[in-house]
Amino acid sequence: MMLIPTVVRPSPIQGLGLFAASGLAAGTSVWEFVPGFDRRFTVAQFRQFPPRVRTWLNTYVFWSRESGWLVFPIDDWRYMNHAEQPNLVVRERRQGEIQLVAQRRIERDEELTYNYDAIESKALHRNVRPTWRSDQQTRRRLPMNDSTSSG
Repeated sequence: MMLIPTVVRPSPIQGLGLFAASGLAAGTSVWEFVPGFDRRFTVAQFRQFPPRVRTWLNTYVFWSRESGWLVFPIDDWRYMNHAEQPNLVVRERRQGEIQLVAQRRIERDEELTYNYDAIESKALHRNVRPTWRSDQQTRRRLPMNDSTSSG
């Protein structure tokens, strides 16, 4: 759940982006997983959805290396874009869940970014070998079919 006021608008990075509605001090918590609000599910549950639902979710869901769940933030998180040098950093919280924290001062109207690789697990590649939908811009990869093998 977003913990700060934000605005969605066109992004110079890609499509729409999420921007800070006010300045933020370094160390400010920006987002955290809130059970009952945000959603999470296993790869097996993900595969039970119809293909059109999996395709849509694939754009917004991330694999949490800390918790081992596929996480679907319900709010405007989905508009945050990737950056190699982001202004938000991933921190682990209770029970392996994560939060995003400002790693430096963020100015009002500055786009909020995080490094997708800091969250999305490479472990899935070792445990599941499905056909992947890979988008070079967003670098998100999730299983799109039911083929699995261990390895």
